[in-house]
Amino acid sequence: MKHTILPLCGGLLFLLTAGCGDGEQDKKSLAERSGEKFGRSAREFTVAVGKGVENSRVKMLTVAPELQERGLEFTVSKEQDVLSAEQSKLLLYVIAEKEFDGQVQVRAMNAQNQEIGRSRETLSLEPDEAKYINVSFPKEMDASSVESYDIRAAKESK
Repeated sequence: MKHTILPLCGGLLFLLTAGCGDGEQDKKSLAERSGEKFGRSAREFTVAVGKGVENSRVKMLTVAPELQERGLEFTVSKEQDVLSAEQSKLLLYVIAEKEFDGQVQVRAMNAQNQEIGRSRETLSLEPDEAKYINVSFPKEMDASSVESYDIRAAKESK
């Protein structure tokens, strides 16, 4: 009995609040006003859920001080982990305040701050230039367990 009363009371309350109005709203039927309120609420709920999902995918990005001093700024633009793909990919947006010509190393870190993947990218940027770079990790890396990315200057290869 309790289980049927609660939804019934909630539905009645919804209809009563939807039924209140003035002016132009009074000309609409109760069903139209209720439908509009329900539609607006459903749309707001969907937007809120979408924002929650979007925020849950945002990864922390740490840029080494030596890259910051050399005028580089990075932001995560998009992650891609497709099961059929050969590699997991990360799309970074790079902004250069100063000229930069060299290699950077991007490390993928898990929740325990352990490295689980590594990639090296060559960058050549003019002052005040910005561009996207694709960072590829091996397909063996589980991109869903990545919590953050660490970007630093790559050591010179011999």
